[in-house]
Amino acid sequence: MEDNEINLTLKRQLEALLTTLSSISASEQPGNTAYYLNRISQYVVNRGVDCPMVADIWLEEDFNELTENTIGSDKARELFALIDRRHDAEIGINWDVLNEALDSD
Repeated sequence: MEDNEINLTLKRQLEALLTTLSSISASEQPGNTAYYLNRISQYVVNRGVDCPMVADIWLEEDFNELTENTIGSDKARELFALIDRRHDAEIGINWDVLNEALDSD
């Protein structure tokens, strides 16, 4: 398969994914996987697969590494939404930011 054909196939698949995500309420709420998947998919569809980009992924398990108790999915979602709202591009998202979110609870 040639690059153009692969790019077209991927674009069609991402457009189908975006259609599905648009029917999922979680894709409208920061802190959910569907929300960030929706944002990335839209970016790739609009800009192309070879557009420069960087992303880092933090998961519920990362919070659990910082605390003695498991925080659970609902709490992790709430904390990720808080981090998303307060995001400071000068600092980024790092272990200190996750700790601060836990402490603000």
